[in-house]
Amino acid sequence: MTKKRFNYNSCFDIIGPIMVGPSSSHTAGVCAIGRAIFQLFGKMPQKVRVTYYESFAQTHQGHGTDYAMIAGLMGMKAADNRVSQALDLAREAGMEFEFIESKEPSPCQHANTAVVEVSDEESTLTVTGVSIGGGAMEIRFIDDQGLRIEPCYTTNLVVLKSHLPVYKEKVDEICDVLGVTIDSFQSAAMDGRYLTLLNTDRQLTSLEVEALFDRLHVDKAIRLG
Repeated sequence: MTKKRFNYNSCFDIIGPIMVGPSSSHTAGVCAIGRAIFQLFGKMPQKVRVTYYESFAQTHQGHGTDYAMIAGLMGMKAADNRVSQALDLAREAGMEFEFIESKEPSPCQHANTAVVEVSDEESTLTVTGVSIGGGAMEIRFIDDQGLRIEPCYTTNLVVLKSHLPVYKEKVDEICDVLGVTIDSFQSAAMDGRYLTLLNTDRQLTSLEVEALFDRLHVDKAIRLG
């Protein structure tokens, strides 16, 4: 039997987070997925299409999954008192959104799966995320205007966007100075654009992410969390 390792940061992730909503898996974890997408997209999207699979498809309306996702896409954390009002707040802000209940199996074999497509007049982004319990989530696929990277299973994730390639040897050199270990390194390229994902052994601080941004000369360095 294959054992799966969950990337909980502490025992409190298992007990459950401080949150607004009825379920750590169907509310808090979903809000975390939405907020990660907000961070990757860099702004609140104008249009949102969420496709739910399996358990999410069956229970999203009753478990607050819809407002949790939209709250995250507006940049809120699960403990924000506005989470339950997110659908109304998003409409007031001009966001258009729809929720689709797929009858197909999850594309990543997980009951709590959402595929989220966000866009505005300038860019599009599709992200597949799963809620793994205790308010924790995993981003499984990132498709940034054709740049697709899979899988990325940890919450200790740094995303680099650039117009020049990012070399692992240079990243390792910088991370050695910072006292950080790279668990995995993935990169994709298309038409002179690069998307690089770093899974680290711990969550980087804002100053450490800034150091990567400065020394690697990338366009963006995004820490999810």
